[in-house]
Amino acid sequence: MPHRLIGLSLNLLLPGAGLAYLGSVKGALAFQAVFYLLLAFLTLTRLILHPIGLITLICTVPLLCLGSAWYGLASSPSTLKMRERLIRLLGFSLLSILSLGLGLANKQSLLGIQVYFVPSPSMTPTLNPGDFILVDTWAYSTHPPVTGDIVVFQQADDFAVVKRCANWPGTNSGIQDNRLYVLGDNPRLSMDSRRIGGIDLGKINGKVRLKLVTWQPESQHWQWKMVGVH
Repeated sequence: MPHRLIGLSLNLLLPGAGLAYLGSVKGALAFQAVFYLLLAFLTLTRLILHPIGLITLICTVPLLCLGSAWYGLASSPSTLKMRERLIRLLGFSLLSILSLGLGLANKQSLLGIQVYFVPSPSMTPTLNPGDFILVDTWAYSTHPPVTGDIVVFQQADDFAVVKRCANWPGTNSGIQDNRLYVLGDNPRLSMDSRRIGGIDLGKINGKVRLKLVTWQPESQHWQWKMVGVH
């Protein structure tokens, strides 16, 4: 019984971890596979850039924890020694952590997403200081930005800026000589193409899709938002 309780606790912490401890490595990997298959589906369909996709992904984790916990309680007990249990648990946990870490560290290339922080009021009222935004880094892999898109571009190695694409003055095009014309939605407080000129297309990181979290100055705390940005 103690092994089942330990397995239950582990499964509630990490889907499948308790199953690996109880001896069912295949079952443990199956629960992990469900998560990564869902993640791959949301990535390829780009649903990961919509509130429904993110909510589905977030809700899947506790469901997998509960599912693996139930499976562990319902399965037959194994006769593994404690050393074997710990080795299986350690191997499974390391694999899970490395896989998740790889995905998070390379989310821009593997998942086509990136999260940015808005530090200034140059895009108010669309985006406010303190907002966290989700950016589609694959948006311009086949076509360039168009007028009206809100984009993030690299101004320095460690400094990204968010602005809205606009037409070059006196033209109907937002792109000239491979450079993009951008403006802030709050022109009075925006350092944009009126002062710094066009932005090299090679410095565009992606298109802003979602506002994830917004800062509430009245209550002095962040609030989940998950709304589309246009």
